[in-house]
Amino acid sequence: MKIQLLLLSLLASVFTYAQTNDPRIANTKTTLDAVEQITLPDLNNDVLRERERQRREAFPDAAPRFAEAVETNVNPENRGTWEVLPKGNALWRLRILSEGAYSLNLGFSQYFMPKGGSLVLYSPDYKTILGPFTVSDNEEHEQLWTPILPGDEMVLEVQVPANKRSELRLQLKNVNHDFMDFFAPSSGACHLDAICGAANGWEILDRYRDAIQSVAVYGFNGNTFCTGFLVNNTQNDCTPYFMTANHCGVTPENAPSMVVYWNYQNSTCREPRSPGSGALGDGPLDNFSMGAIFRANYALTDMTLVELDDEINDTTNVFFAGWTLEDKAPTDTVVLVHHPGAEEKRVSLEYDGTIVGAWGSGATPVEGGNYLIVPGWDIGSSEGGSSGAPLFDSNQRILGQLRGGSAFCNVDGYDAFGWFRYSWLGNGSPESSLQSWLDPASSGIINMDGRRQSGCNVNLAATPFQEICAPNDVVYEVVVSDSFLAPVQLALEGLPNGVTAGFSQNPATPGSTVTVSIANTSAFAEGKYALKLQATDGTQATNIALGLLVSSGATPNITPNAPENADTDVSLIPDFSWASSSDVATYQLQIATDSLFANIVQDLSGIIDTLTDETLLEALTTYFGGYAVIMAAAKATGRRYNASLLLILFAQPSRLPIYPKKSSTYRRTSLRLR
Repeated sequence: MKIQLLLLSLLASVFTYAQTNDPRIANTKTTLDAVEQITLPDLNNDVLRERERQRREAFPDAAPRFAEAVETNVNPENRGTWEVLPKGNALWRLRILSEGAYSLNLGFSQYFMPKGGSLVLYSPDYKTILGPFTVSDNEEHEQLWTPILPGDEMVLEVQVPANKRSELRLQLKNVNHDFMDFFAPSSGACHLDAICGAANGWEILDRYRDAIQSVAVYGFNGNTFCTGFLVNNTQNDCTPYFMTANHCGVTPENAPSMVVYWNYQNSTCREPRSPGSGALGDGPLDNFSMGAIFRANYALTDMTLVELDDEINDTTNVFFAGWTLEDKAPTDTVVLVHHPGAEEKRVSLEYDGTIVGAWGSGATPVEGGNYLIVPGWDIGSSEGGSSGAPLFDSNQRILGQLRGGSAFCNVDGYDAFGWFRYSWLGNGSPESSLQSWLDPASSGIINMDGRRQSGCNVNLAATPFQEICAPNDVVYEVVVSDSFLAPVQLALEGLPNGVTAGFSQNPATPGSTVTVSIANTSAFAEGKYALKLQATDGTQATNIALGLLVSSGATPNITPNAPENADTDVSLIPDFSWASSSDVATYQLQIATDSLFANIVQDLSGIIDTLTDETLLEALTTYFGGYAVIMAAAKATGRRYNASLLLILFAQPSRLPIYPKKSSTYRRTSLRLR
């Protein structure tokens, strides 16, 4: 026993006095044994594993957990060791030990790093170093959740200019103790490594190489993992929208805790069902994104969409996957790309397509169902941790995301996928639909291709949606990115026969703003149009969707009953009434103190009928009123009408012989109501 203790002491000494030349870590003569260490309460991994096994058995839909959160109250003012470095920087370090943990990760409830400062995490032997986390990681939600670091001990190190030490804000909320061993193999051997291709006899995977690059494993709350994927939008602007399964448990509150690991895949192709395929892989976890903003979810199709906090590192080589809204179930090859058991990225294949079904109906076809069902897999399967993974059609377009099923390695079961096309509209609100985020142009596009990250530097930007009443002209202002290498040739697609677009310059200068005009809109039939603006410099190309809603017909008249135009002696709390119409769904009323409506004192919308304005008007003041309406008969198409009538009100507490100047020719045309 004494010999063992001596050996442990020597090993600890080696770790404590180990040195590194990594520039991210401070060059100081103060060794780690002089740095304060906090030791977390003992956690029994066996007990925690059994508890997790029972939880998964009781709640098979629940996302797998791998770590136990230990709450702390640690900040640089109450724990750790400070010193001043020779060059004037202040250095703070803290050691954390959670005995028996396979890995550790941290959750900061407050993170604000001053300019010039950095946070680095590393193992005491310096073999694993994470960071630096800098001012670029400051977010509006002020949280920072870190990737996992192997082992049961880590060092926190902050360097900050001494004169900015008071600006540093760090509050460590959770230390997450890995009791499952994130790195240990836990999935079956039936899956196909994502790296496989023609050289290994799997030529079919080369056709899905881009789609594979959209998929990642992610953790949240520091203790739970699932699979998700990047999804493209009709603006082709590489906004990092990341989609997963609603049942995984990402919420507006915990979305900032998401850590997404890119390119986590084995370096060699292991034959499915071979001993090596079920063994420990060698995928790296050093390429990651931290934090997200919750955008939408729709429980009926098990959809959740978030937007990652930051742009993705250029070296990641990710792909923003395309999608389809086609209303038919594919009958040819479909591909699942996933992280079973949170292990390296794998692929499963079904050559006979899918059927339309519903959640809870197994592999039974359901007419009008909102799920796509894979009745069985030809290659591979799915497992815990695969939830949220995308199903791709033969064009590398997303069909839906995995909810669950009976399939496992060695079990020829089914899998159910929330159908993308039914998540598109959701409940009709931005908080429940994909359309609001993935098609801001309301373009009506059915099939959207994906985009490689390498092309994200060239793009177009514009207000994507316009509404006009024919024969008025349509005008889009388009910003051409300065990353194009040569003059940019522009072309607008989707116009009716006989209608052409004019460009203020074409080809366009990189970095310039181009006016795109469409005349002769009387040639348009009423309705929505999906336009596509193409741009190329001969080497690089991109496109952007532009939506257009064309309306025609007479503007409805509004006849106010009370107050009448140019009324005086109006109550300071007036009642408003007008001749209503069965064609009108809602009204909008604005009251201003000037005829140009620069100073609006009341703006009421969504009015169904007459109302009493509860705003107390000022005595002896002239007011101007404007009305707008939306037509009930056109609600299905989103058609909008505007109508207005100058209404001069003169508010006063009693009759006085004072009259405003009449201006009966003024007509409000700027009111807009969706």
